[in-house]
Amino acid sequence: MTTTATATGTAGGTAPRPPAPGGRGSGSRAVRIVAEREVAAKLRDKAFLASLAFTLVIIVGGIGIQALIGGGGPERYEVAVTDAGGRAAVEAADAASAAAAPEGEDADPRFTVVDAADARAAEAALDEGDADVALLPAGGGGSYELVGDTAVPDGAATLLRQAVATAQLDAGLQDLGASAQERQELLAGTPVGERLLDPDGEEGRALVLSIAFSVLLFYSVFLFGMGIAQSVTEEKQSRVVELLVAAVPMRALLAGKVLGNTVLAVAQLVLLVGVGMLAASVAGQGELVSLIATSSPWFLVFFLLGFLMLACVWAAAGALASRQEDLQSTTLPLQAVVLVPFFVAVYATGPALVVASWVPFSAPFTMPRRLLTGDAAWWEGVASAGLVALTAVLLVALAARLYQGSLLQTRTRSSWRGAWAAAGRDR
Repeated sequence: MTTTATATGTAGGTAPRPPAPGGRGSGSRAVRIVAEREVAAKLRDKAFLASLAFTLVIIVGGIGIQALIGGGGPERYEVAVTDAGGRAAVEAADAASAAAAPEGEDADPRFTVVDAADARAAEAALDEGDADVALLPAGGGGSYELVGDTAVPDGAATLLRQAVATAQLDAGLQDLGASAQERQELLAGTPVGERLLDPDGEEGRALVLSIAFSVLLFYSVFLFGMGIAQSVTEEKQSRVVELLVAAVPMRALLAGKVLGNTVLAVAQLVLLVGVGMLAASVAGQGELVSLIATSSPWFLVFFLLGFLMLACVWAAAGALASRQEDLQSTTLPLQAVVLVPFFVAVYATGPALVVASWVPFSAPFTMPRRLLTGDAAWWEGVASAGLVALTAVLLVALAARLYQGSLLQTRTRSSWRGAWAAAGRDR
């Protein structure tokens, strides 16, 4: 039978009621104090620090492996060409790159010509990995296009475009009658287009990145959510909670726990994504860095909403338990709520993915994926985020009532129904 706290300082699992709002310890100051306490406790947690350090070592190790494989130093490109003009542009790009290099740096060629009989042979070289990019004639008038497999390397594209523009200017200046305006137009050059042999490869890269974002969300929600639940249960089991609620209103205690863990989760996310971008930059994956930078805002929005939506419920699940051994059963529904959407985000396709992106519990995992791959319009992201925010408001209210109805019941494990009824009786 559930026992409800009704007396002050009595034995048998009851405790003093919290002070009314406006009393000592209430308000934003109490929330801030509790949040700072949560952050400090987490930063002293050796398991948390070890987990974070291990993750960073993996990322930094990936940077070292990429640098080792690439041999370090400046990036080098093999460019497939089919005519003398393309060869001249590649040689000019290599000369410009060498001239801009710091003194004493490796003087090996950074652009290497790969001769191809025709455009088809150049594309075959790209497909087989014998060339990084192709510079092929496009129409007449000295126009060219850059052709890549799944992407055109940014570093190569910039210098090759400049080389083509310079070649066009040199050809135009052979006509001594060219005016200053005409020379300026020639200096600008005909735009060098881009073409990809496998446009879906870019979509595949976006898909991999979206799955990586889903892993981060799952990892953060599960790690910090379970941490919130364990913290609440530990305070109940040690009876420290009776002292806390005597000084701090329950809602401030709940808000402080959620705020502190949210700050930690976002800080960890920024750190991991920042190191990931550094790894991609060092490995010469400029396109991936740009993709991460453009997609991060959407992911951050859904990360915050998804985390806040479930953080209070994790606290309520911890309040239902009277000892650490009870957490497995009280948090089991939440584990399913996190685990199932994660697998949906990884494996769902087509209509199933679209439906999942509009379900509040799975939207934080799936809508960023659709936005990243171009399968959803921006307004769909806004509407889906609004649904998640509305659900978060409702769940926060529900969790706050369950938290209040079970936090001081330290003798036995509370049921969801019992905690709801107890909170109603205490009003």
